[in-house]
Amino acid sequence: MTRTRIKILHVLPYLREGGVEKRRAFLAEHLDTTRFEQRIVCFEASAGMKRVFARAGVEVKEIGPPSRWPVVLDLSAIYSVWKEIRLYRPAIVHAAVFEGMYLGGMAHICRYVLERIAGHRQVLLLEETSDLYNHPRSYAMRCVLRTIGLFANGYVAISPPVREYLVAEQKIPEHKAVMVLNAVPVPRTRTRRQNDAERKRLGIPPDAFVVGSVGRLDNAHKRFTDVIDAFERVARLSPRAWLLIVGDGPDRALLERHARQRGVADRTVFAGYVEQVDPLYGAMDVFVLASAHEGFGLVIAEAMMHALPVVATNVGGVPSLIRGGETGVLVGVGDSHAIASAIGELRVLPEIRRQIGTRARTFARRELSLKRYIRDVADLYEQTLAPTV
Repeated sequence: MTRTRIKILHVLPYLREGGVEKRRAFLAEHLDTTRFEQRIVCFEASAGMKRVFARAGVEVKEIGPPSRWPVVLDLSAIYSVWKEIRLYRPAIVHAAVFEGMYLGGMAHICRYVLERIAGHRQVLLLEETSDLYNHPRSYAMRCVLRTIGLFANGYVAISPPVREYLVAEQKIPEHKAVMVLNAVPVPRTRTRRQNDAERKRLGIPPDAFVVGSVGRLDNAHKRFTDVIDAFERVARLSPRAWLLIVGDGPDRALLERHARQRGVADRTVFAGYVEQVDPLYGAMDVFVLASAHEGFGLVIAEAMMHALPVVATNVGGVPSLIRGGETGVLVGVGDSHAIASAIGELRVLPEIRRQIGTRARTFARRELSLKRYIRDVADLYEQTLAPTV
């Protein structure tokens, strides 16, 4: 007898190139299709992400940009998500990011009463992805989510500090706050020749010392200007130093201008959005993430998988990845001097750099495996449904 697949509806505000979207891509590509069926509803999706989900056979439903802002005032968006729930009839609504949790939660609540009439059972999972200690929400936003949370069957936290916040500050019962630590795929091993070829493609000399950073070019969040400031100090001491920034976003022009003002534009490469980032990690010697806040820091995990030593700000879930001096170096937010100092030490101590990178890769493969992540999410879905299926 054929087993009925469990339908999952993911609700997100946007499908771009961030960590939340990457996790949905992992689920689309690897979650057992004999057990689960998935669909995504969002305001808008980038062309690159739509290609990813199309290849995985997961439908992406775009409802169009919000007609009112803030989104809590956009009743038409709630209606669009509710309509998608009514037509798709998912067993689980899995909502993430504030706007996604709000839309998915409100649409779920609208459906809640109808469940009693139609006999259809549906559960709600809210995935908290933000570093709320360093980037707190307003009182009104917290109240909205607390209300929606009364109807939620569980909360998914992506790192230990996120779960700690949910329990300690949001007063979520411990049994409802489940931590599913993020993960990334194990990359293919790359040869020195392949890495040199990638540097050549980027216009970087093969003997350069390459400082890399990856992320959406949103400077208030990722603080790439701090990376550029730190690199300017490193570049003064080493004519072989280059900076590689991978990603796109609203502040690209600002960052390109900042590199020119700091006098390092001729040794800074803006690679733009790249669907397959592995070759670019292979072109780096050190990875830097200077974010003001991070719920987890998925690009740190990716860099660690490539045996790169990481210099990152001591925020949110980052310390759960970087054990100071063992798998990377932690610095304060906005401290470009400390970033430059850490990069400088790693530059002149290649053996230490190699040892830290090796430990980082070992940790990432042990704790951050994609196989473990997929298993954890599948178990969560089935356990959440167990009382009602």
